[in-house]
Order: sequence, then C-alpha cells, then structure tokens
Amino acid sequence: MSEKQFEVLVCRNVGKTYTYTQTEVEDDLQIGEQVVIPFGRGSAYGLIIAKREGELHPKTKSILSKRDKSLLLSQDIITLIKWFSETYQCTPHKAFQTVIGSKKYRLCEDIDDNEIELETPPKLTPSQVLAMEAFKKETDAPYLLHGITGSGKTELYMRLVADALNNGQGALVLIPEIALTPQMRNSFTQRFGNQCAVMHSGQTPKQKEVAWNRIAQGKAKIAIGPRSVIFSPMPNIGVIIIDEAHEPSYKQDNHPRYLTETVAQYRAQIHKAKLVLGTATPTIEQAYECANNTIVLKERVNERPLPPVTIVDMKEEVMDGHYHPISRPLLQAINATHEKGEKTLIFVNRRGFASSIRCQSCSAVHNCKECNLSFTYHRDQTFRCHRCDITTPITHKCQACGKNQLAFTGSGTQKIESELQKMLPELKIMRLDKDSTRTSNIMEKTLNEFRESGDILIGTQLIAKGHHFEAITLVGVIGIDTTLAIPDFRASERAFQLITQVAGRAGRGTKEGHVYVQTFQPKHYAIKHAMTHNFEGFYAQETQFREALRYPPYSQLINIIISSLDASKVHTHANQVSIYLNDRLKSLVKDEKVQIIGPKPAPIELLKNHTRWNCLLKCDETVLAEVKAFLPKLPVSHKDVKVIVDFDPRSIL
Repeated sequence: MSEKQFEVLVCRNVGKTYTYTQTEVEDDLQIGEQVVIPFGRGSAYGLIIAKREGELHPKTKSILSKRDKSLLLSQDIITLIKWFSETYQCTPHKAFQTVIGSKKYRLCEDIDDNEIELETPPKLTPSQVLAMEAFKKETDAPYLLHGITGSGKTELYMRLVADALNNGQGALVLIPEIALTPQMRNSFTQRFGNQCAVMHSGQTPKQKEVAWNRIAQGKAKIAIGPRSVIFSPMPNIGVIIIDEAHEPSYKQDNHPRYLTETVAQYRAQIHKAKLVLGTATPTIEQAYECANNTIVLKERVNERPLPPVTIVDMKEEVMDGHYHPISRPLLQAINATHEKGEKTLIFVNRRGFASSIRCQSCSAVHNCKECNLSFTYHRDQTFRCHRCDITTPITHKCQACGKNQLAFTGSGTQKIESELQKMLPELKIMRLDKDSTRTSNIMEKTLNEFRESGDILIGTQLIAKGHHFEAITLVGVIGIDTTLAIPDFRASERAFQLITQVAGRAGRGTKEGHVYVQTFQPKHYAIKHAMTHNFEGFYAQETQFREALRYPPYSQLINIIISSLDASKVHTHANQVSIYLNDRLKSLVKDEKVQIIGPKPAPIELLKNHTRWNCLLKCDETVLAEVKAFLPKLPVSHKDVKVIVDFDPRSIL
C-alpha cells in the first residue's frame, strides 16, 4: 500500500511548496490541517494544501505531528492563499501570513441576544426601493452604489446583509478606517444583535482571535472592520460590502501591496456573492469599470438638500492684508453658527502646529534629513516628520546657515485649534487627529463628547468621512491646496473627494448646512466641480487627462520601486532593471501595448534615509499577464538593495 503524500506550504521564506508523507502521524491528516514538519536541519510549521499522488521520492520526509491549537482551514481559504501568492508574486508563506496570521483555534460559545433590543428597519425612500430592485440584477461584476452623502447607503447595506442572512449566508462589511468602527458596529448590532464580529488592528491578539474563530465556527454571520476583514473565514459569503470604496486606505502600503477591491472581487466570484462598492465619490476607475452596473442615489434621506459651497479666494485675503490662516468669511460664519446654537466642523489637511519651518535669514526650509520633507512643529516642543515618523527636539538654529532664525509658517490642526481658542474663548473647541486620538476608544470618547457638548471639531481626514452629526451645519475646509500640489496623477481626484466628503458632514439634520473652502486655486476644475457637487462634470474632465496620458482606467499600472541606503547601488540596479525590461518588453513597447517610464528618481526620492527610484509600467489589460510573467525574473539585486513590485498602485510617490 502506497504512503499518503501531501503538498505542504512551509512557513519559511521559500518560493515553493514541498511534498511530505504521513508515516509518523497515526491520525488521518486532511487538507487544511496545520502540521509540524522537518525542514533543513530543524523543523517548521506547515499547512497541508493538497494531496499528492504518484511515485514517492526516496528522500521524501514525513510529517512529524499536528500543530497544537491550530485552525483547520477550509478549502476556499486555501484556494485564497494560493491565488494571493500568485497574484501578488509573494511566497506562499507570506500569503499565509497575510490571510491567516498567527491565529490559533478557540472554541466559541453562543452569545445570548436577549439583552439587545433590536430596532425596526425604517421605511425605505422611493430611491432606496429602486436601488434594492436594481441589486436583484444577475451580474458577475461589482455593483457601484454611487450615493451622495446622507442618501441612506448604510440602510441599503443592512437590507442586503439581511437578505444574505435570510438565505443562510454571511456578510463582510468593510470600512476604510478604525475610526468608523464604533459607528458601523453600533448600527449593525442594533439591527442584527450579536451576529456581528468586529476585527481591527486596535484590538488585542486575543480579541482578534476570538472574533476570527466566531466567524469560522458560524457563531457570527457578519464581519465588520477595515481591509483585513476581507480575509475573514466566513464559510458561505452572500454579500461583500466596501463602504467609502474610494478610500486609499483599502490599499496595503507595505509588502504584499494588495488592493482590497481586487481580493473582494476574487472572493465574491468564488462564493457567487454580491460585491457592493458604496461611495459618494467613486474613483475614476470604479466609475469607468462599473458604468453599466451603477446604482445612483441622488437625494438625501428626508429630502435634505446638499449644502451650498462658498469658495474663499485666499489670494484676495492676502491682498487685503489678512494673513490669518482662518479667512474672514469663515470666521464670520463660525460666529453666526454658534449664535444659532449649531455646531461647526473644520477640516485641516495637515496635522501639527506649523506645517513648515523656514529660516528668516537664508530662506532654507528645516527638513528631515532622512527624507527631505519639511518638519512640522508640534506644541509638545518637538519637530516631527510625518513621513518617517521621526521626532526631534525643538531648535531655532538653521541647518543651512547656522543662525538662530527659524520661523514657523503654515497651519496644521494644532495651529488652527490654538488660533480659534484665542478668538473664541467661550466656545468648546475639540481636535481629532492621529496625534490626539491614538486608539479607537479615545476617538469614540472624543466624538461622543463633541456630540453632547462641543461647539467646534477640528480634524484631519479622520473626520472627513462616515460620521453623522445632525447638529453640524457649518463645515470649513483649510489647506486643500496641499493635496492639489502632490506630484501624483490622482491629486485632483483626491482633492475633489476630500471636499465632497467633508462637505457631506454639513446639514445632515433638519437644518440646512453651508461649506466654506479656502484655496489659492479657486479656478481649479476639481474645486469648481466640488463646489456644485458635480461628479459627472469632474469625471468628464478628469478622464480626458487620464486618456491622453494613458493613466488608469486606460491602462494597468505596475510600479517597481528600488531603494537602498546607498544611492550608487540604487542607480546601478535601476540601470540593470531598465536593460532587462526594455529587452523583454521590446515588442510590446513597439506595438504601444506597454509604456516604460523610468527608472528615475521617485517623487519622494529620500524616505527614512533610503534613496528611492521608480520604474512605472503602463500596460494594456490584454498584455498584463504577459508582463507580470517577466517580473519574477527581474535581475537579482544586491543584498543592500530592496525591490518592491507594486501592482495597481494607489500612489506613485
């Protein structure tokens, strides 16, 4: 009788799987079992991913034992791991780490729902009724739920989840930030009780492990959280919902750099589940690819109007001698809002007190030595680099000329908070950014306090999306020019999204809202279209630019990033990469199926003291697979040089 053979994924940094036998294990082993195996001169953990047949190689080793307290993984999770490894060209173990991590098995008990009083679903608006009918359309493509802010997208999410539960299926509900977890968790728990499980990086390992096991064991039918929730071991998925689907946080920013939407499309295909991309401001790619599968909600619930937007030309403010970071029209609106007993939200596009530090003697900018970004001054008497996360003590000595002439310019959240406190001491002013709220609990406490007794909430992108405050009738936008100045082809799209999203926080209650946007570029098309909430107009103008320069959705991007502490080694390897790509892709370049840009210095050339070069490939979708096949064979780099291949980059900085 032939010995049982298994294909085993080894938890080591190796690029292939290995074959082992069951000789030394008495119990029958099965696919999805985690085991201990001999590897090299020692042992390692492994995952059985398939059975093997055929002749046994004489040197084939035997599995040593089952792994204690390990999870038995389902076939669809194993298939996901294999697909992920191939798609993102990472080792099988890296794919395993991304999908599973270090979670162990825990037996979960049922949770009693009796103490939760479930709410009754509200009556749908006519637009929502039509939307639910549209979701019945049979399609393999994602649904784009393009609903303006306040149009009731969350209620539709809950109706879709209810449909899945009624069919004996589960649901994945993804949100872009941990900050939005409490609000989404509360909404779904009030409707579905303890069928919800929340997972995010702010939890302890035990909390994440319990939630993961509840989902795997069918104790929780709804998984809620940021992008990693897409890997939840839900046995039978009926619907996957990605809320605020335009957000760049759905892109993993370190290896493996997966795009959540791509993983979601694969899982929806495997489970034959609905995939819903919900947003008020879809990306250009989402609007283009879902043109025939878009469900539009143009009215707010209870027919509340979208707030009018006033553009404040800061050049005129300066010409009139007003150099204050808060314009006169915005300050007047804040006072008027307070007099009416209403609340104000101020969005500032930068953390900190002063957004740049410049020498008054030689005009040199006080930059971080490791990446060249201007330091930001914080009120805790430190300079911080928000790119490298480096903190240094405050100094007035210029790095360039040595004189004690450093001066602080620009406005971050702390600066705006300080200025408003001086001008409006009687108001309760609160701040919400990554410096003031390190955990989701602190954030939830801050939001609740503002809801109960605050007058003005100042914040960064954390406050720009998802939050619902009926008392906010005024929104001010400060520093949007910073986004427009980013050297990335998505800069205009991001500026339009930010203005539209933060504007949507105003007038969500019974009273009308108003929005003030301060800018030095009042005629920029992103700002002009955001002023009238005109996505169609912005889309038409932006796609002209994209098509002319062959940017997505008119190409597929692959960004090759080469970095090292040694600049000369980066230059050397970049030249080798250039020779290889131009040789292998010669015919595709000639046929204009592929465009190679670079290698050349990245827009952010220095990061954490590493010199960085980019090589950007713009590929026709028809040849994408052919191009990707060449990438694992890129020239081997020096051990001091790091090479990252980023598929579908959301930023090319």
